[in-house]
Amino acid sequence: MRLHDLPENLRPRERLLRHGPTSLSEAELLALIIATGTPKANAVTLATRLLSWQDLNGLSRTTLSELQHFPGIGLAKASAIIAHFELARRQKTLTAPSREEVHSTTQLAQLYTTKLCHLDKEQLIALYLNARNHIIEEEVISIGTVNASLLHPREVFKPAIRESATALILVHNHPSGSPLPSDSDLAATEQIALAGEVLGIPLLDHIIVSETDFFSFRKNNLL
Repeated sequence: MRLHDLPENLRPRERLLRHGPTSLSEAELLALIIATGTPKANAVTLATRLLSWQDLNGLSRTTLSELQHFPGIGLAKASAIIAHFELARRQKTLTAPSREEVHSTTQLAQLYTTKLCHLDKEQLIALYLNARNHIIEEEVISIGTVNASLLHPREVFKPAIRESATALILVHNHPSGSPLPSDSDLAATEQIALAGEVLGIPLLDHIIVSETDFFSFRKNNLL
């Protein structure tokens, strides 16, 4: 049945206008984003099928190509879904504390969870600090699994020397969902910490973030 043929109190747009967005289910909200259904399924039915395939977190990670392979989702609908989640990510970034304002591990983890949690590959970021512990530079060091055998201290400390940084913090994400460090994480962190001692640019912390939690090497007495 087409949405237009439903009673007004069952149509998502009319319900939103009368009762506000919080009165709508996830499927109804998604139906408003994709706007139309197919000849065999209205927008709410199609949205319900999408959410059975991937929950909201899963949908936020899907690519344009993956969405277009779902029956009933063409380029226009896929683009609308991708744009919706990208706007949500940007809004989170705007409301998160800026790098310069961060004064605690928790705030720093919050900021980089917002930036990194949607990625499907690990990304290692180095934050370079001045004598006041203000972040003066951010550098993406590597993309992919953090591996001590592949991660050379030169790549980490070259920007530190260039920016006259007095210390640094490493941050990376775990798409797997667990923020606990792997053996490779432990080895790479030890390698960078030892190089920092030699150069006089200490590694203050290494923070691993997942969608729901974070791990601090400093807080767990590993630095």
